[in-house]
Amino acid sequence: MASVADEASPCTEIKFCVNSCSSTNVLQIDCVTTIMIGGLKEDLRNYCNIPAEHQVWTYNNQTLSDERTLKSYGITDESNIMIQISERRF
Repeated sequence: MASVADEASPCTEIKFCVNSCSSTNVLQIDCVTTIMIGGLKEDLRNYCNIPAEHQVWTYNNQTLSDERTLKSYGITDESNIMIQISERRF
């Protein structure tokens, strides 16, 4: 996956474990911790073809809000984020 970064903030490596009913994939990306969760969901959608509204992200047993940043949850280098893919059909 392409890096999601800007010049003002240092990059950090985050591991995403993506679970769906059919498979589990682990992605490691470099990104800034000041990026909004909602923006990262869109990036993941573009990379894995998983709609943002089907993604539920958790870290330390807490569901992550689209309006907050990784940094606001204390997510740092080499943190692991679990992403559950819902089975909602539209």
